[in-house]
Amino acid sequence: MNQLRGACIIGQSGGPTSVINASALGVIETALKSDAITQVLGAEHGIKGVLNDRLFDMGLEDPQELALLKYTPSSALGSCRYKMADPEVDDTDYKRILEVFKKHDVRYFFYNGGNDSMDTCSKISKYMQSVGYECRVMGVPKTIDNDLWGTDHCPGFASAAKYIATSMMEIYHDVHVYDTGMIAVVEIMGRHAGWLAGASALASAYGAGPDLIYLPEVDFDMEQFVDDVKRVYEQTGNCIVAVSEGIHYKDGRFVSEAKVAANDGFGHAQLGGLAALLAEILKRETGAKVRGIELNLLQRCGAHLASKTDIEESYLAGRVAVESAVHGISDKMIGFVREVVGGQYCCQTKLIPLADVANTEKKVPRKWINAAGNGVERPFINYVLPLIQGEPDLPRQDSLPRFCHLKKILAKKGENYLITKGDVIMPLVTSKEMFEKAYHGGYAIGAFNVNNMEIIQGITEAAADLKAPLILQVSKGARAYANRTYLKKLVEAAVIETGLPIVLHLDHGDSFETCRSCIEDGFTSVMIDASSKPFAENIAITRQVVEYAHDHGVVVEAELGTLAGIEDEVMVSAEASSYTRPEEVEEFVAKTGCDSLAIAIGTSHGAYKFKPGTKPQLRFDVLEEVSRRLPGFPIVLHGSSSVPQEFVEKINRYGGSMPGAIGVPEDQLRRAAALSVCKINIDSDLRLAMTATIRQYFAEHPADFDPRQYLKPARAAIKEMVAHKIVNVLGCDGKAF
Repeated sequence: MNQLRGACIIGQSGGPTSVINASALGVIETALKSDAITQVLGAEHGIKGVLNDRLFDMGLEDPQELALLKYTPSSALGSCRYKMADPEVDDTDYKRILEVFKKHDVRYFFYNGGNDSMDTCSKISKYMQSVGYECRVMGVPKTIDNDLWGTDHCPGFASAAKYIATSMMEIYHDVHVYDTGMIAVVEIMGRHAGWLAGASALASAYGAGPDLIYLPEVDFDMEQFVDDVKRVYEQTGNCIVAVSEGIHYKDGRFVSEAKVAANDGFGHAQLGGLAALLAEILKRETGAKVRGIELNLLQRCGAHLASKTDIEESYLAGRVAVESAVHGISDKMIGFVREVVGGQYCCQTKLIPLADVANTEKKVPRKWINAAGNGVERPFINYVLPLIQGEPDLPRQDSLPRFCHLKKILAKKGENYLITKGDVIMPLVTSKEMFEKAYHGGYAIGAFNVNNMEIIQGITEAAADLKAPLILQVSKGARAYANRTYLKKLVEAAVIETGLPIVLHLDHGDSFETCRSCIEDGFTSVMIDASSKPFAENIAITRQVVEYAHDHGVVVEAELGTLAGIEDEVMVSAEASSYTRPEEVEEFVAKTGCDSLAIAIGTSHGAYKFKPGTKPQLRFDVLEEVSRRLPGFPIVLHGSSSVPQEFVEKINRYGGSMPGAIGVPEDQLRRAAALSVCKINIDSDLRLAMTATIRQYFAEHPADFDPRQYLKPARAAIKEMVAHKIVNVLGCDGKAF
């Protein structure tokens, strides 16, 4: 069989779950490793993202950030409820999908969803076959409703069941806390199938669950329901009822029909308000204290109570979908087969035809429901219990969940954003994760300005030797000097050669247009410097850049306060400079949405930062107050070269003239790095190291004229200086991975 090569799309559809992203990760990671798949694209809001050509290049995401998808609830790529017409009736959508598939050379389509999503998959597959376009289409199951036909159970159900059972046990204890009676009616999701409501019986099996359970598989009788509740209440003094939102009368009308307000886009009624309705009836009929409780969205997004078994099986479904497609399988959904080996539950996969699954619902067997229709039997509990087992080791930050933050960079036809070396994908990264680690680790990342090949080589070789994360920043002047394309390709070469996580950052972007140009060129971070503008105008300009950058997966650094000095296009007199006003930072960050903030605490641009005879001193009181007001937020220091005196002395000795050049003491920079400063800009020190070395070389080798002869020691001087900064000033050695 000839291998089908091309890009793939992963889309998510329908209601989210706490583990749906684990399936997406299974698809993405497996596809990124496949020789057959040339590019992995994520559809924004499911099939709507395909129709709108809103596709994210998943290969540009930080691998560490992607890994967090496994423990992140909801649909990270965005979901939709979009019912596609039969192509024989209206093929408009299908023609558009084919157009987008051809544009991006999509040969694999993976759709993660429930019954209606499998219908979408089946229709797309049949259409592609009818027009002769080879594309393998696979369904990746998900639904907390557990109603997909042909599979033992569905990814997402077990975690929702575990959340419901746990919540019912907690409600049980709350209901029984007083010596006065109470009736609680708990409404649980499930339109036509009662798997979720039935899961509340797990709590009862352990002595702290509902007394009565009503599923849509049995016609509801209001009079009998009231009698059931009265009986339990009179016997025990309390009563807890679990009801599926989709319970209905014998004639098919939903009990909550009076509350139905709309449909969900697939044509299904959006239910809700049932608990409140039943609570009102019971209060009137019993005179007891009654509470109506609606678990609502919490039951489908409670990742903190996710089942480890569910997470791993969800990932498995995504992985097997890709492996099957690459091996020639199409038109199938991944299903689960339950096995018992050595007395232990285990799960195997199988392939189910999409046409068999589409729009078919699996309901709770009647024999698993008691004769009275108000509870479930032991076989139901035995079915669910193995699925909820295991506690995942959830990533946390400051005792709160650490969920995935995707860059969501839109894919563009004909542009390859990936930088590869062998089989390893090494994209440029953003500074987001770098700064999080730096903030909590008490160190800073060096942001070194680059202008040519030797400077880039010296910096990156030092960082590679010391395994340090790195920001290479380019000013507007550097782009004009070296040509934007040359600089970008030199940085890409550095990523390939070192394997380091490297941020490509615009330093001191002076306008929205400059920032946009760099974003379009593939920069992963930009700085907009509107600090010389009035406060409100600074906010407005910064916000404009932030909105555009975030839409392209790029982070933004802003500036508040004005540094003095001269560097490239930045020229600010001492009189025009100003310290950052701490009382403004909260409003500025909130209104702009910037990702990091450069502040003015006494540093300045260039090599003449302090007057001779004065004691160089940074305003740590300003820094500490800013940090207090913006806890956890990354702060940036510009103009932070220390102006090593050995370089100044050497320049002056070999014909230069730099009297009174003074920089920021390195001990003060190290102190700042231990606080909230996550990025320290260094430019002048690079220039000094290179210039001093070249001047010395010319003086000692007047006959040499080959640029390689004097640029080689200049590169070595930069490497030595950068290594010193990484270890002794920034403290980021060993922090690259």
